[in-house]
Amino acid sequence: MHASNTRPKFIYSEHQFPSLVKEKHDDIPRPSQGLYSEQFKSNSKDDLFISNLIKIVHWNAQGISNISKITELNNLLDNLNIDIVLLNETFLKPNHKFYLNNFNILRSDRETMEVELQLVSTTNTPRTYNEIYSYKEANWINFKSFIDEELKHIIIHPNSVSIDTALHKFSSTILLARNKYIPKRQQINKSLEISSNTKLCISERNRIKRKLQRCQNSTEKNVLSSIVRQLNSLIRQNIFNDRNKSWSNMLSKLEPGDNKFWKITKFKRGKSNNNIGTLIVNNCK
Repeated sequence: MHASNTRPKFIYSEHQFPSLVKEKHDDIPRPSQGLYSEQFKSNSKDDLFISNLIKIVHWNAQGISNISKITELNNLLDNLNIDIVLLNETFLKPNHKFYLNNFNILRSDRETMEVELQLVSTTNTPRTYNEIYSYKEANWINFKSFIDEELKHIIIHPNSVSIDTALHKFSSTILLARNKYIPKRQQINKSLEISSNTKLCISERNRIKRKLQRCQNSTEKNVLSSIVRQLNSLIRQNIFNDRNKSWSNMLSKLEPGDNKFWKITKFKRGKSNNNIGTLIVNNCK
């Protein structure tokens, strides 16, 4: 018998006993709880076994304390004349006892270990054009020279601790060289900068909405609702003006004929609204 949270292994294999040939029998009945059996037939007279046929059963019990499961297993062992039972049970505690007819139980109990796992957040895969930019702009001569110089100070001794330390230092050296000599492409901040006046209007609107939710007087509710609608209208207009100002500032930084103009307008066409006023551009010649 075997009781642990790992899958048990057979007591011998073909490499240990080449004369043992494993034969599968599909006609053996299998109960519903994942029980199966295998037979090993010996072709040699010199094997140290009383019989030339050993029947082994493996059972992933998942609840051996259930009497119905014990009864089912006992019936199968009696009907098939099983010699060895390998029992895998995750929920069996050391103080739990169970018995099988005509079997000696050898248990191997292992306490459940609680392991603290560190969650690693995933990052987005860098875009190809960012990698190409870093490859072209990197100073590869200094990158190689820096690593070669640091490798001179890494000493490796023929033991596992020294090898692990050397690998850690080597990885740290590569990361340090990357951060020092391989530049990253600066991402353009495309978020809209909201003015302080608009932020104050949003804060006041939210405060009145919370007050409206707690209000019980119908007359006061109507007044507060009217104020919220007025603030919403004012906030929308201010955001339109802020977006128009942001767009104008971006266009004013471009030189006439710059190919970046179409990229910016493509982005802004998807984000803008017809209510935005006339753009103010002073770089036209």
